[in-house]
Amino acid sequence: MMKIINYEKYLSRCKISILNKKREVRLNNTTQLFISIFWFYLSAVLISTFCLGIEYIEFLEF
Repeated sequence: MMKIINYEKYLSRCKISILNKKREVRLNNTTQLFISIFWFYLSAVLISTFCLGIEYIEFLEF
């Protein structure tokens, strides 16, 4: 009887730890998504400003 109770406690602890790990993984996925979106926008802004700078230099030459 005591062994069964101990197993139930162990299983409940395992369930709690698995749920916590899932929550951490979900948080990591959302942060990775935000970081990738941020880098995408940053690279798009840098590329567009670089292209505009080239056009502006060409405009100054003519």
